[in-house]
Amino acid sequence: MVEVVLTNLQRIDQLWPIFLSHVMELLAHAKTSIRNAAVDALAKAVVGALSHVNAVTDADTDKVRHV
Repeated sequence: MVEVVLTNLQRIDQLWPIFLSHVMELLAHAKTSIRNAAVDALAKAVVGALSHVNAVTDADTDKVRHV
């Protein structure tokens, strides 16, 4: 699911509620390993989304500098 979110960052507003719903279910799981996997998935998705935002912002800044 993380890969789907990261591949479709242009649709993050549509995918985030679905992704977060799955993560929340896993965070309530009885097994610690499942909860840990959910935290890791959430962290990976957030870091990936923020990296994408930074890359887009940097690209936009470079366009402005060249104008």
